[in-house]
Amino acid sequence: MLKLFGTKHAKGYIDALCSHPTNIHSMEVVNNLVTNYDKLPKEFLQMFISNCICDIEKMEDSENKKRLIRVLCHFLKNLIHNNVIDVNSKIIEFEINTFCFE
Repeated sequence: MLKLFGTKHAKGYIDALCSHPTNIHSMEVVNNLVTNYDKLPKEFLQMFISNCICDIEKMEDSENKKRLIRVLCHFLKNLIHNNVIDVNSKIIEFEINTFCFE
């Protein structure tokens, strides 16, 4: 999969991952990409996190919603701990703060 991001079609792959419905598997894929591929565009993570937050906010199944909230929080914690995302970025900071308050 990492080889795909070195091609001229990388933007299409990134868009497909970001538009994929949020679930544990999609977060695992992105986590593996972030861990193993240091050349991912910063916009990719911003789009992916925004999509996850939007998808979770729209969910009606409360049990699944709670589970995905926990997984997303763990995912974000790992990204912050590994200095993958800048928590001082205004875009990320605003989205995460809003998500946490809700």
